Parts: sequence; C-alpha cells; structure tokens
Amino acid sequence: MPPPDQLVLQVPTQTLLEGDTVTLRCRCRQGNPVSSVFFYHEEKELVEFQNGTELFLSHLQLHHSGRYRCRGWVNSRVAQGWEDSAPVTVTVHAPLLHVFYRDGQVVGVPQGSPQLLVPAVGVSHSGNYSCEVRSEGGAVQKSSAWLRITVRMPVANATITLSPLAHQVRAGDPVTLRCSVQVGSAPVTFAWRHNGQEVAQGPLLELGDVNVGHSGTYQCVAANQLDSHQALSPELVLTVTSQGHMDTVVAGIRWALLFLVLLVGVIVAWHRWHRVAARKHQERPSPEPLATPEEGEILYTHVVSTKQAQRENSGGGGGQ
Repeated sequence: MPPPDQLVLQVPTQTLLEGDTVTLRCRCRQGNPVSSVFFYHEEKELVEFQNGTELFLSHLQLHHSGRYRCRGWVNSRVAQGWEDSAPVTVTVHAPLLHVFYRDGQVVGVPQGSPQLLVPAVGVSHSGNYSCEVRSEGGAVQKSSAWLRITVRMPVANATITLSPLAHQVRAGDPVTLRCSVQVGSAPVTFAWRHNGQEVAQGPLLELGDVNVGHSGTYQCVAANQLDSHQALSPELVLTVTSQGHMDTVVAGIRWALLFLVLLVGVIVAWHRWHRVAARKHQERPSPEPLATPEEGEILYTHVVSTKQAQRENSGGGGGQ
C-alpha cells in the first residue's frame, strides 16, 4: 500500500453556488511547514488568486468547476522536497431562483439572475435587503445576511427667504435671511456669501440692526456631503438706505437753501418793480405852474361885515 500523500487540498463541504466565495487551503498531513505553494485548476497554474498556502475564489461562476490540486515544498524530519496533493473536484451549481427581500417584503418576483436591478433609485428604496437561493422545488438552499442600504438625495433648488420681505430697508431695521432646499437628504449644511465672500454658516443669517455696509448681494450654498455637488440659491440684492442724523442735517440744509433762493427772488423782484415804478414816475409830465395873477385880479376874497363882527363881539360880551 503506497504511503498517503503528504499534502492535502482542503475544500469546504458546503454546496457552492454561483456568486459564492470559497477558500482552498494546501496543508501537510503531519503539520509540517509548507512553502512555495502552487495551485492548479485542470492542470493550469493559478497565481492571481493565491495568498501563501490559500487560494481565494470569489463570485464563483460555472467555469470555476473542475479538478484542483496544490504542490509545495515540505520540510519534515525524515526528508524534504516537493510534494503534490491529490486532485479535488469542485462543483459550482447554478441556482434556479433568486428571491430578494427589503425589510422582510419580497422585492419583485423570483428570478434566475443573482442580481437585483433597480432602474431609478430613490429615497424610498432605502432599507434592509437580503436574498435567498431556492431549488426547483422551492426549497431554500441558502439565505444571505441582512444588508442595510441607505439612499440619499443630493440637494437641489435652494431658495432664500427675507424677513422683512422688502429688498430695500432702512438703517437700523432688523433683517433675517433664511435658506432652505426643496430636495436633499439630511443632514444639510448651509453657508452664506456676501458679495462673493463667505460670511456665516447655518440656515439662518441674522443681520440684526442693519446699516449701509450690509447692502449688496447675498447667496446661500447648500450641501449634504454626498459628493462635491452644491446647490446655489439665486442672488438676493439687499439695499439699506440711511435715515440717521446726517439725513436730517442734509434735509435742513436743503430747506434753508430753498428759502434763501425764494428770498433772493423776492428781493430781486421788488427791486425790479421799484425801478420800473421810479422810471414811470420820472416819465410822467409835470403839472403847469399857476399863472401869476395880474394886477387888480382877486384870487380869493373873504369879506366880513364890520357890523356883523361888532355884533358878535358885543353879544359875546353881554353873555359874560
């Protein structure tokens, strides 16, 4: 009886199906160390899947079926040299049906393909997935572990809401900007730009009591860290008008200048009227002087009777 082979190629006893992963191990029966191991499939040397004394075969396909053996250098107490294992047959079975589950519910219908294709992935497709391999009679041959899949949506359609709603406000008014997105999985981060420069982060930008320096363009940048994609809101133009002490002074100066202009106009008009009146007075013809009375002509006669005067005097005296 020939001595047993020094090397043994170990293969799992489980049924191997398409898509499985299997590890083949080359070992010495007596536990002696083995080095420089080579693996062969149908007498063709395999090198790309080898790692020391193990051979990894992942995503098995039907063409992986066949005879495998290994060869290695064995160091024993008795002798050392190259040894070969006996061939081992590996069979990859093609399952008939694959059944997929999401959160315990069957997804689609049982199919022959080991892949589940989802044409357009959405947030609703998130959940715990598993699959089963069934035989022709419907008996379950294998069940996978649960796999958690979370679908996230990139952010889109960022908008800015202004409080108060007017885009032109007065200095000293409280102003708050709010950024929001219509589409996007949480968590969403926000950043604010003022005239192209980042000034703050968060969904709210509270400017407080604004001044003229707050005027300019504001834009919100939203992202949810899924990728490098960002959602930019339309630019919002904010105008802050000053209403402080300087405006009052300027308004007073304007009224004073207007009053001075009106006063100068009145004075100029009065002077013009006075000149016109004086000119008309000078141009008016002078009245002719009274003619010198000729000799013997009486201009005014006031004759008082001497007797009447005496009577009045005597009457007045008698009264005393």
